[in-house]
Amino acid sequence: FSQGGAIAIVAGLSYPKPLGGVVSISGWYPLEHTPGSVASVMHPSNAHVPVWFSCGTADPVVNFKLAKESGALLRATVGDDYAAVTHVQRSKHPAKPKEVEDAVSFALGCFDAIS
Repeated sequence: FSQGGAIAIVAGLSYPKPLGGVVSISGWYPLEHTPGSVASVMHPSNAHVPVWFSCGTADPVVNFKLAKESGALLRATVGDDYAAVTHVQRSKHPAKPKEVEDAVSFALGCFDAIS
């Protein structure tokens, strides 16, 4: 959540062993926002790791423009088939219950895929 989501993105994509998935709620990509910036930290083991990324459209803590750009960078890097990016209509920083349910479903699906 938030800073943890930002760390999850970088740590998950750069981890040297294959992961089942990465979840970021109200997060952002914390490094440079240029073409190839995400790929520059990505380890080949996680080039196509499933990523679930959600952000609020009016989040007072994480700017929506930054979050939206982050989601686009993730899609461009891991591919549309692997990046689930959701823009949630909310004006508060914490996730809505449905957002958390969707993240849990995503994570459970990742566990099913690797078992």
